Amino acid sequence: MASSRSSSSSARVAEPDDRAFVLRVSPYGESDAVVKLLTERRGIVSAIGKRAKRRMVLEPFHTLRVSLAKGGGELFSLRAAEVGQARIGLLSRAEALDAAGACTRWTRSLCPEHTEEKVVFSALERALDMLDVGAAVAPLETAFGLVLLESLGFALELDGCARCGRPRPRGKAALLAGRHGGVVCAACRAGSEAGYTEIAGAVLDLAADDPWALRDGGLAPIVAAAVEARTP
Repeated sequence: MASSRSSSSSARVAEPDDRAFVLRVSPYGESDAVVKLLTERRGIVSAIGKRAKRRMVLEPFHTLRVSLAKGGGELFSLRAAEVGQARIGLLSRAEALDAAGACTRWTRSLCPEHTEEKVVFSALERALDMLDVGAAVAPLETAFGLVLLESLGFALELDGCARCGRPRPRGKAALLAGRHGGVVCAACRAGSEAGYTEIAGAVLDLAADDPWALRDGGLAPIVAAAVEARTP
């Protein structure tokens, strides 16, 4: 009989079927919660977790292993959640927490629900991993923002004018504004440089080729402005 009870109990344990990051937790009743997740396989989904406050770890910035089942309407049922990869180092630095919060907030705001976003999932995982081991905040936030914008079809134009398409020669500095979608040439600025920031050509080249290799934080406010401009 002991063997039978053990087998029955094990059958009730939900096996993880996806990896996920918590984007938001909203209390629902006394012990339940509605959780917005970025999942590796399903993209962003909202799920209700029964007794989630008591029996699930739903902290942000850790990679979770979750079990989801289709529920009624748009909500999934979150049957189980456990930490797959903890990031304790990230939690000890206030500036890293702020950057991680910005990355998850941008993801939640810009990504549509129920759309697979493997590039975004990988980028968020990479950003959080780097923050966990002490990476500089501003370049990392810049890299994630650039990858997020590009993956969703909102890429900043760095190789030429965002208005007329005139190419920017490699290595040439240019004036950049997030709200205008990237570099704007002298002719399209119509004599006004207000709201633009001059960025070195080498930085623009690297941001276009491999944003994760950036070590300069000068693009950070421009990328943040571009993301915020796309936020509903």
